[in-house]
Amino acid sequence: MALFLFGSLLTLLLSWLYKPSWLSKTSRPKKRTTGILGLGRPNIRPEALYWQWATHSLATRLAASGSTPEEGVEAAAWLERFSEKDAQDFMHTIETLCESAQLDLYWWVDENAGLMRRQAVDALMLAYGLSLWRGKKIEARKDFEAWRATPNKKDHRTWGAQLFSNLLSAGVIAMPPELALATSKETQTYISEAILTAETENSAAFNMVLVRMKAGAA
Repeated sequence: MALFLFGSLLTLLLSWLYKPSWLSKTSRPKKRTTGILGLGRPNIRPEALYWQWATHSLATRLAASGSTPEEGVEAAAWLERFSEKDAQDFMHTIETLCESAQLDLYWWVDENAGLMRRQAVDALMLAYGLSLWRGKKIEARKDFEAWRATPNKKDHRTWGAQLFSNLLSAGVIAMPPELALATSKETQTYISEAILTAETENSAAFNMVLVRMKAGAA
């Protein structure tokens, strides 16, 4: 039942994400002061609700909703590090999606809404969060795959050195002291091998660095 609900909401999400370009922002439903059930909404800002959602066993819930445990950890780690603006944008989209599905965002924190309604809103948020992470990861890994294909290309060497530096800063890899005495060729070889090892042995942290680097935040 849970997977069927998640699949239905994912279909809705995809249809909304790929809606025709002529649908402007002005066509979005007006914000309600009361919920779909006619009840007053709780006095809580959408971004505050986001942090409640994102820090509530998110990795486990993502994995249960259809992703692998590894992807659930990756997506949760990324979603939990959103800025205030990221959280606001996320919840604005979720409110619009809920309107389209005749759901109410605030059911997630309203025990009187009933378990099925709360689960429906949660499944929609999980589907959207997972789709966001997958899109960001795909874009970031394009750069990595281009580097892996020709790591010695001039601009790829520069990109690889930047990735190596970001992986060092994130604690994903370590730099041995003897590298300071290595030749340029030896250093380049070590950088390439360290990056490939990190991608294999610590993929969750590696992908996080890739995504943040793509966004210019690493």
